[in-house]
Amino acid sequence: MSDNVSSKPGGPQLLNPRTDQPTGSARRRELGHLRETVGLGVLVASTIWTIHARDPSDPNFAWFLTLFVLKYSRLLAQIAGYALYKPHAIPQEPCYGARDVTFILPTVDPANPAFGKCVDLILKSGAHSLFIATAGSSNLASIEAFLKDHPLPESGTQIEVFQCSIVSKREQFAAAARHVATKIVATIDDSVAFHHPDFLAGLLAPFEDPSIGLNILGCLYLERHNFEIRSSVWETPFVISGRLCAVRTEILTPEFLSAYTNERFFFGLFPSRGGASGGGLIADDDNHLTRRLVSHNWNIAFQDLGPITRIETSIATDPVKFRKQLLRWVKTTWRSNSCSLLTDRSTWFRYPVATYTVFLWSLVNFSFLWDSAQILLLSSSHRGTFQSVVSLVAFILAMKLVKTGTYFWRHPQDLKFFWAYVLFAWRHGYVKLMALLSFWDASWGSRDLGAAGK
Repeated sequence: MSDNVSSKPGGPQLLNPRTDQPTGSARRRELGHLRETVGLGVLVASTIWTIHARDPSDPNFAWFLTLFVLKYSRLLAQIAGYALYKPHAIPQEPCYGARDVTFILPTVDPANPAFGKCVDLILKSGAHSLFIATAGSSNLASIEAFLKDHPLPESGTQIEVFQCSIVSKREQFAAAARHVATKIVATIDDSVAFHHPDFLAGLLAPFEDPSIGLNILGCLYLERHNFEIRSSVWETPFVISGRLCAVRTEILTPEFLSAYTNERFFFGLFPSRGGASGGGLIADDDNHLTRRLVSHNWNIAFQDLGPITRIETSIATDPVKFRKQLLRWVKTTWRSNSCSLLTDRSTWFRYPVATYTVFLWSLVNFSFLWDSAQILLLSSSHRGTFQSVVSLVAFILAMKLVKTGTYFWRHPQDLKFFWAYVLFAWRHGYVKLMALLSFWDASWGSRDLGAAGK
């Protein structure tokens, strides 16, 4: 075990990342996406123009239909993408196996029982290596004691422990990534569990395609994210979930790791809080990786093979802690999606449809305002009968089941809490506004990182 990664020599020689210039096939794909965008834009624009030109005597109804078309044309495109999605099948003779994978497990809470369970599952998977990356002498001592005293499963997996002086998932990941010798790196949170014996085979299947640089895997809030990622048939998820994902090692060059650990936002002015010793941003690590792959012309795969690739994770159950966690997530949306649209800008050309359905929409999606505006406009129009308003309310509520339907299908007993989910979705707009007004505060929020690193 190593207690100081800075004293170790550099990692293996890595291939250069892909050029920023798209290939011929990539250009053709981008042109195809552009045609789809123009077609969708013309359809939506002509529909809205027809609505306003058809009956100028009832402007409230025209504006109601405008909001309706803008909101649900996007949802219709997502439903189509979700239905057209096809996972990567597990090949009979794969190019990659368990011995090609190194798991990196960043943690600052090794006393949590979930950490021990996660370690056991990784060892049972038969992966080549498990790199545990932590910060602080007490955490290091806890991990060493766990590995010494805990009855670990029989496995050929090599275990190494790395210690950082800074509590930062980015720094911890980078410290371990510099020493990876396998072709694939899987990063996993210490609260994640997977159970299927073919899990690793399902995780690795997308890498049979050499253009795939990264694979992510498919709780109601997180269920919505899974829907939006799977529905992105244009292969541009708004974020790669850092709970568990796999990436080609050749992408993790020294240049990438330097940018990864020294990221700043809002034109380089921040972070003034949440940085590591005055350096880079601590939060938003998964968003940085997403943008990196998009801008360097790698494809991203979302692997949904049902129970095979299903993972379980825990989130905060304490209301105050969950609220802080939620606020941090939404701040990330403001920071990262604005960066994708204004600073990086790669998504405008590679994935113009998803730029509308994912990135732009994320900045204006205040559910309570959209829903209440539609109801008020319809009820105040000439066509606003009691029956039509009730039908609209029923339709709005039914559409909120689209993204969470798979969860309720698996857990029908939770349908009795659907009303609470609707209230949560409406209140989320307030959280989103508060996040916008404090986006520069990049502190972790739900965890005292200073105490965690002692």
